Amino acid sequence: MMYQYQLLDGWTEAFFISAKKIFNQSPHRFFYQDPDWMQLDPHPKRLLAVTDPTGSLLAYAAVEIKSLRTLQLAFGPVLINQEELPQIIAGMARWLKKNGWWRFTVQLPVPDRDGGREAVEKTGRLISFRQSARLFNWKSWWLALDHEPAQLMKSFSHHHQKSVRQGLKHQISYLEATTDEQALQLAQLYIEMYRHRKLPVNDDDARKLFIAVGRYIQLFKKGIMLQAVMDGRTVGGIVIIFQGNTAYYYLGVTTISYKRSIPILYTAFYHVMELCRQARISTLDFGGIAIAGRKGVSLHNINRFKMGFGGEEVNYPEQLVFDLNPVLSRCIETAVLWRNRLRQWKVRQ
Repeated sequence: MMYQYQLLDGWTEAFFISAKKIFNQSPHRFFYQDPDWMQLDPHPKRLLAVTDPTGSLLAYAAVEIKSLRTLQLAFGPVLINQEELPQIIAGMARWLKKNGWWRFTVQLPVPDRDGGREAVEKTGRLISFRQSARLFNWKSWWLALDHEPAQLMKSFSHHHQKSVRQGLKHQISYLEATTDEQALQLAQLYIEMYRHRKLPVNDDDARKLFIAVGRYIQLFKKGIMLQAVMDGRTVGGIVIIFQGNTAYYYLGVTTISYKRSIPILYTAFYHVMELCRQARISTLDFGGIAIAGRKGVSLHNINRFKMGFGGEEVNYPEQLVFDLNPVLSRCIETAVLWRNRLRQWKVRQ
């Protein structure tokens, strides 16, 4: 089949309806690519559309345009027939090169075990690309929700079991946040948490993000925004997005006031597991784990928190990097890596 490609600033009503049908039938869904979310995203993405010669939409991807003619595609493209994935990606890369782009990166939405590795091999037979462990490559941690939370807790680490029991002793109410006001309360904790860790945060962006996610969950019934309240104060919360039969952990916040004394998030996850089961969700995806997490470093601690609930590691193919302009693409990559190292050094200081 002949594929045609377009880079759009927005989409027509007909494209939107077609994209929703494709997304709902896609075997691997990430909410970043959900047309419903793309309507509310405070940082709108451009749309890379794939059509047949008659103009009918076959696949699409929300893409992020970086400076210096760089385009990033995360967890896409979205399509129904996974067998077409290699041809469509190869076609995207060729079309972008023809139109003067310098660099194109793709994080596939398909785990290795579900055909991701085979998709990479087939794509490699059609077009050249490279992969690198130095880049941000996705892997995650999944927990099968095949038992009641009380039964699942037996697979938690000893520390996690103890923390959940300790949290349940406190008078904490776990409520589903359904209003913009509740979303803003969680956003404020997010801002305070980042400042406490001396991490960069934009207050307005954080507030817009929490409001948008809250509205997405309420309008389309695609997740849970859980608010932890104690003594009339919001002390924590987590945001879970439903992706088909999988629940994706997107955000978690907790007050710095009780950071050490009350394990708020441990108990929040315990409650979320029950809510997910009630929604007929079969798997909890802990929203990625860091590949490089040395002991004593914050990334290591985040990994340990997620893994402590039991479950298994799920690997995805490393990013596909298409050096559409080989010299300039590698210069951009080197500059980004050095920038990231500088940021990490500043945080450690």
